Amino acid sequence: MNPPDLRAALTDGRLSVRAYNALLANGVFNVSQLTDFTDAQLSKFRSVGTKSLAEIRAVRDAPVDSAANAEIRQIASSDLVEAQTQSKGISANPVIYEPDPQWQFNIDEDVAEAFVRGVISRRTYHYLRRQGCITIRDVAKLAAVRNGEWSGIGRQGQVHIRALLASSRAVAAPHVFDQDDLGRLTRRTRSVLSPEQWLVVVRRCSETLREIALDLGVSRERIRQIESKGWREVAVLAASEPELLAQWRAALEATAVAESRLFQAASARSGDLDSRQQMGHILLRILGAEPPRSFDGQLAGFWTFHPAALVESLQRLVAQLPCEPDTFMLLVEDLAFEPDVPVMHILQSAHSPVRFIPRVNAWVRASLRDRDTAWMILQRKAAPMKLRDLANGLGVPSRNLDAMLRRDDRFLQLLPSGLWTISDWNLHESEYRSSLEAVTAVLAELGPQHLAQLARNVIARYPVTPAAVAQCLTHESIGRWPNGKIDLSANGAPRFEQSEPRRPPSVFPEEGGRVLAVLQPVTRDLLRGSGLGLPRYVSWALGMQHAPQDRTFKTKDGEVVTVRKRIQGTTISTLRGFAERLGAEQGCALVIRIDTNNDTASVELGCQGACSHRQLSAPTT
Repeated sequence: MNPPDLRAALTDGRLSVRAYNALLANGVFNVSQLTDFTDAQLSKFRSVGTKSLAEIRAVRDAPVDSAANAEIRQIASSDLVEAQTQSKGISANPVIYEPDPQWQFNIDEDVAEAFVRGVISRRTYHYLRRQGCITIRDVAKLAAVRNGEWSGIGRQGQVHIRALLASSRAVAAPHVFDQDDLGRLTRRTRSVLSPEQWLVVVRRCSETLREIALDLGVSRERIRQIESKGWREVAVLAASEPELLAQWRAALEATAVAESRLFQAASARSGDLDSRQQMGHILLRILGAEPPRSFDGQLAGFWTFHPAALVESLQRLVAQLPCEPDTFMLLVEDLAFEPDVPVMHILQSAHSPVRFIPRVNAWVRASLRDRDTAWMILQRKAAPMKLRDLANGLGVPSRNLDAMLRRDDRFLQLLPSGLWTISDWNLHESEYRSSLEAVTAVLAELGPQHLAQLARNVIARYPVTPAAVAQCLTHESIGRWPNGKIDLSANGAPRFEQSEPRRPPSVFPEEGGRVLAVLQPVTRDLLRGSGLGLPRYVSWALGMQHAPQDRTFKTKDGEVVTVRKRIQGTTISTLRGFAERLGAEQGCALVIRIDTNNDTASVELGCQGACSHRQLSAPTT
């Protein structure tokens, strides 16, 4: 019974010609070999797309007769084979051939010796050399892979090959491999491929068709033809090393495997070390392996079937930062990488998401470096700290650190002292979260009061300055009776009417007060996209008497400028986009013109003095 090969699947229509040729090019000749590959590995075969993969999967998963399975797995040769060697050819009814004792060969003898002794013909000898068989061991291994089927040699040639195997000790153990499979495969491949085929196949592992074609002075199509023929030969030769391929497939399931482990050190008889490495790269490409990806690109010298697994594992480590150095080393050990993987080198690379901070001797996340460092300082201090002390420990400006800590839920500012602590500690200095809450609570409990009395009562409960209490009067929930006492507007008290503030030199009313021009210097904060403070006169001129209140103005390009009034002051939305489009640099100035009648705005350059931009005069009253 013949083993079910791929040709049968092609004949009955289960495999397309494209899928059939793709499998042959990748060294798959029988249906039984498909069970050694997963869908992910099959999809990495050259020329195998979605449709071809579905056809191959259907053939692989189809039930196969158990007797056929047994026959597929048995060695193609036996100790006694059918053969008859006569000078005039092969008889129609060959008899059982018993090899002559003088024809007994050693398994590692050259095939040429069998030709010299007349066991095989010249045609059979050249056929075996084209298949990469240098020794009789190579013939036995290839016979086991092909299940005894030899195409393109004819019946007489097949009988000669079987006679050769029966006449040697190779038949007893066709799967016995020498200790240097890769070196032997390299020598066989170099002997079968022409120099130009070897050169193209090796260079295609790392270069494009265009690069090779320009270097050799030929067309890309010619390089593709040489490559295609070379890959077919290599795939056939690689299939003769099933044990080597199986070992590599098992090793490549790891996150990252070093080339040195796969290729092994070349012995003195293994030939050219560079050729072994080149052959190793070719085999890795046939198997569908790729270099693992690290934070700085591909990790050279390592291979895997799962190129993204390395970064995914390291990202899980990053999620557990910040931490102490000892804890960090334990986390690295828990990843259970192969000993050869340079984990610390990867984590200290330029684009790594982790950083070691010598100032505090801790590992932190690069994207949250200052906040993670502040968290480590607070953890070691085990007590709330002033913002200034934290900023000095980090070496950053207090203003920048304050903004960062307010955006991070891990931190909490204790009020009214202003000390910073870690949220998980659940520390609180007061039942009020702000001055406004304290003012509202005092008015709700004690009723209307004059401003001085209100300030004393609030400070007794919530230690703040009288100015902070006065700021709360602009809130819409606070009002004042005609007798001057402060009360809640919910009780009917009229809201405060703000008197006209002093107009600063940077604000210029135009067109009879209908247009308000504001000269805004281009600072580092503006270029970073931060919100900017405005004088109280601006909110008063825009009719924004109470807080909280927002007012938006549209430019002719459809962009929006927002002015916000809060009890702490008046701010304007980011102007970074306008500064970038106008080409403004730090030290320049922008003029913001706001039309209070139709809610429109414009932003222009308004540089003064020596400036690289065109000179504009300041707005005039």
